[in-house]
Amino acid sequence: MVKVGVSGVTIKSVKAAGVRTVVKRVTVGKPLKNVSSGAFNIDNLGGVNTTTKTDGAALIFNTTTGDFEATTQLEKQTVNGGHF
Repeated sequence: MVKVGVSGVTIKSVKAAGVRTVVKRVTVGKPLKNVSSGAFNIDNLGGVNTTTKTDGAALIFNTTTGDFEATTQLEKQTVNGGHF
């Protein structure tokens, strides 16, 4: 008997009836059923609000909405320029 598993947890046991056992297929992980392709951009990412995007805007995280939002106003940032 061969035990197959991960980190000591047995996933499946295989018993051999004869002298020789042939493995026909091994699957690791969950196979993907649907794979999509297309034109993806930042405007259709979840958690990103680009409705107010303008030239020079940066994405800043808003804790109230839980989204990154495009803005040109930096209100809560601390910029450390280092030592010279």
